[in-house]
This record gives sequence, structure tokens and C-alpha cells, in this order.
Amino acid sequence: MQTISLENADEKYEELKELYKEHYAETCERLKEIGVDLPPYNPRLAEYKNASRTGAMISIVARNDDKPIGYFNIYLSPDMQNQNLVGTEAGLFVSKNFRNGIGKKLIKFGLSEMKTRGVKRYYASAVTDLRTAKLWERMGFKPYSISMLFNFAGE
Repeated sequence: MQTISLENADEKYEELKELYKEHYAETCERLKEIGVDLPPYNPRLAEYKNASRTGAMISIVARNDDKPIGYFNIYLSPDMQNQNLVGTEAGLFVSKNFRNGIGKKLIKFGLSEMKTRGVKRYYASAVTDLRTAKLWERMGFKPYSISMLFNFAGE
């Protein structure tokens, strides 16, 4: 049975570590296509844990038979120009064997949670899999910019 729940990322890191590694590996593959080699997985755990403890990060987990199969982490911060609370994607990932609607459910759950917390805008980006942008658009997201990457390691 698949469930989606709000969970404390600080307490769930060990359980989610394999999903984070899988996500990072896919991101590395994607960026390698454009000539960017990322260093080995080495997360800044203290920062993630602090963000979770202070409420600056929302962590949503999808489970299948109580086993984590996906997550949606969202950073919350005040807009620098107007103090509105905004959300920024800190990671959206669903394990390959479960990519049949789970991402959409995670997003819907996350949007509902952000609205409850008074978030005014949410910024999403499709980095690991560019097809994710189509999902965002189908859910009502509007393109607002083009992201670019400059790789200093390539000089």
C-alpha cells in the first residue's frame, strides 16, 4: 500500500540515504551529458538537519509497504524583496520502479502543506530529469526563467 506523509528529515536521513544516493547518481548522469562531472556524494548533513529542526525544510516521504520509495524536500525562506514566505525545491525524487503517479502525489501533498504554512510562491526546477518540467506544467506551474549553468571545473 502506498502512502505519503510529512516526516522529519532530521530523523529520517539514515532511512532515506539510499534514495538520496540514487537521486544524486541520476543527477550526476544528467550533468555528465553536458560535460559536468560532480564529486562523490557527500551531503552537508548538519545543514539539512538544522533546516529540518528549525522548520526551514519540509520533508515529505512516499512509502510502499512502509519502505521509502520517494521524497520531496522543500526549503522555506522569506523573499528578500518583500518578506513573503517562498518555497524552493531541495529535491524531488521517486525511485525508478515507482514512477507512475507518485511524483504528482508528492507535489500535491507538498503544495497543500506549503499553502497551510502561508507560502506565497514555490520555485521548482527540473535538473535530474528534464521531463519533470512537463509534469510541473500539467499541474499549473508556469515557466518564469531559464536556468543556466557555468562549470568552473571546465576551465
